[in-house]
Amino acid sequence: MCINTLAAEKAFTADWRINLSKIVLEGLTGFLVVFNPLVQGWDIDYDVWFWQIISWSTYHSAAAVSRDYNVFTNVMYLHLAVVAILLAGLLVLALTVNKVQKSRKLQKWVKVLHFCMDVVFNVGFMTIFSVFTFMFNCDFESNNNGGTNMHLHYRDVDCSQMPHLAHMVVGGIFGLILGVMACIMVVADTEHSPLSRAWLASPSMVTRMKIVVAKMVIIVCAVGINQPRRAPTIMVWLASLYTWWLYFRQMPFYNTWVNISISSMWLGIAYTASLLMVLSWDHRYGDPDFHYWMTWNVLKGVFPVMVGGACCHYAFIRYKMYWTRKFIDPPPTVPLRKIFKFEYPGKFFCRMHMLDGQARQTVACTLKCASIICCCPCPCSLPQCPTA
Repeated sequence: MCINTLAAEKAFTADWRINLSKIVLEGLTGFLVVFNPLVQGWDIDYDVWFWQIISWSTYHSAAAVSRDYNVFTNVMYLHLAVVAILLAGLLVLALTVNKVQKSRKLQKWVKVLHFCMDVVFNVGFMTIFSVFTFMFNCDFESNNNGGTNMHLHYRDVDCSQMPHLAHMVVGGIFGLILGVMACIMVVADTEHSPLSRAWLASPSMVTRMKIVVAKMVIIVCAVGINQPRRAPTIMVWLASLYTWWLYFRQMPFYNTWVNISISSMWLGIAYTASLLMVLSWDHRYGDPDFHYWMTWNVLKGVFPVMVGGACCHYAFIRYKMYWTRKFIDPPPTVPLRKIFKFEYPGKFFCRMHMLDGQARQTVACTLKCASIICCCPCPCSLPQCPTA
């Protein structure tokens, strides 16, 4: 009931500027988690003004570069307080959900709460999770391999001693809470109507939860676990490639251009992660010229990779849309199951949404009048679809 009440109040998130910001930050934040001065191997000049501007989308790196441990610790606890306040607001909503549904003033308060939770647990999820995870960026290798238990950025901080040990525990607990809340926001923002015109409307709750978990793996391995150097880069590459595959293959959003935009950005992130893996495993690691060359390969190659990925995804969608158009004005004597069977309802919804307005309405009316399996478990006005 609490989640349903929260999901019903989406006035702020319908704004196109907010949705555009979400899409841009989805790619920019993921890219900067993998490609920033704190990741070992990249030859990045932090003094360049352009880098200083965009680095604030994952400002754990910008705050850490200040070299002031106390400043970064205060930044972490500030985020902790914000998360705690939002959790308290959600608890109050759960206790007063019946009153909220009867009061317009309280409904406005719920809209503000939903907006704040969307900013923290959705838009800023990767950035805030990076802040909590950065506390674990320590040299935990065995002493035989030169491990010192010191923080890799704040060299005078011992990770095995207080107070940093307490900061690590608190950061780990609230990092897990942040991940759980991000999944809850996925549930709250799930849109089951294929006729929705919202930019980021999505019926794919499970797929987006998998993406949240994959993002957490990327951040933990890229920001938190830098020692040993080589193994985490493999996990970063695999998780970023898996995230791209989920956006590419599952197409979690109704809107075609949103799926293409986000999947192409994650292909660029996977490309960057692959170069980081090669850089870490190559025998030339430690050669300044090699580090400089690999860094420029990222900057020169990421945009062509994104464009190529977008073109491939568009061609893939056109191929998948072939069978959807078969449902426009089908022969009355042919059962819809004989035309095509979708693997599961989510694919039917997303592909029907890719049609133009008139064709979408025609398909919806055709399938809604058919006595087939209902795509929605609850009584609603959704069309029915043929599934395997």
